[in-house]
Amino acid sequence: MRILLYTALIITSSFCFIGCGGSDSSSNKMPAATPVIPPTANTGFISDIDFLDENLKNCIAKSAISAGWTKVSDVKQLNCLSKKISDLSGIEALSALTSLDLGFNNIEDITLLSGLTHLKDLQLNDNKFTTLPDFSQLNVLEKLDLSSNNLKDISALSDLTSLQSLWMYSTTSTDISPIINNTSLTVLLLGHNKLDSDDLTNIVQLSKLTTLFMNDNELSDISVLAELPELIELNLSGNDKINDLNPLVSLTKLQVLHLANMNEFSDVNFLADLIQLRKLHLGGNKIEDISALSKLTLLKHLYLQKNPLNSIDVLSNFKSLAGLYLGETTTTDISMFANLVELEELSLSDNKIKDISVLSKLAKLYFLTLKGNDEIACLDLNALKDKIIDGNLTLPETCI
Repeated sequence: MRILLYTALIITSSFCFIGCGGSDSSSNKMPAATPVIPPTANTGFISDIDFLDENLKNCIAKSAISAGWTKVSDVKQLNCLSKKISDLSGIEALSALTSLDLGFNNIEDITLLSGLTHLKDLQLNDNKFTTLPDFSQLNVLEKLDLSSNNLKDISALSDLTSLQSLWMYSTTSTDISPIINNTSLTVLLLGHNKLDSDDLTNIVQLSKLTTLFMNDNELSDISVLAELPELIELNLSGNDKINDLNPLVSLTKLQVLHLANMNEFSDVNFLADLIQLRKLHLGGNKIEDISALSKLTLLKHLYLQKNPLNSIDVLSNFKSLAGLYLGETTTTDISMFANLVELEELSLSDNKIKDISVLSKLAKLYFLTLKGNDEIACLDLNALKDKIIDGNLTLPETCI
């Protein structure tokens, strides 16, 4: 049986009654009373914490059983993703937490998290809070996800000087200037907001950025991005007001570039010297000529779907390709694929391909989509059926 954790010492004061000579000597004084610890205080044991939210309580209880936790000091990483939690009362007692995932819940108030000073990773995406508390005590926090919360003011972020990764997809914040103080940031995700080119002037002050997502915003002029030469991954997809992509020429360290669904985008000549690219998303544009990509021989994944391509002969250069996506590109001839010996995933849906004999030579191919190519002879598919497991092969409707 656990030894009683709390002992209340009730010590009465010494009173001098009438007739005691009026003495105030120290011999008549008792020691100061020891403070009584309230029963709701942190005793060091998880079982003594009062969690008001049953869903939070159950999440922690199950995690404790699984991991063998008994003490508060045991709880360093906690995942309560999508548990319908609304009240965080009690979580402030988990003072040893370094990683906390509360994404996809119903939390409206996150004030109690502001005292968890050991946090390095905090996931709060897809909740219901609209304001941020004082974060000044979270001075070791390195990763923060605030995505999909209706935030109007992010000024509290300026205190997080150790922050290296900040995710704020769909936060609707209209002023992102406070992030200029987060000079340690290397990863910044701001997609699906209402940011324009003026906001980029704040972002380019973060000179350590290696990953920047600005997809689905209202950008038009991206010239200042040339001031971020350390970028390795950049996402500008869905910004259909951008009319000049030439500033990207100077970003020679780029390995991943997303330029999908850019509306009027048709010229890819600016990509010619970005030879470090490993992954390139160009789907949903008006690109016809891709010959300028010929030197991008390190590409592992290339997305060209939904472009009116006039020729794909240049693809024979890409011997490192593992994934190629050519759906809805008016493609008819794929004979040049014989060189793509590393190809694992191939999407050719909704084209006009007849001859697929070259595909039998691709030993590593395990995912293939041929839907909408109704002129392919069904007999030619038999070898592929033996090669590619069920679920990874999508056939033309005429051969199903």
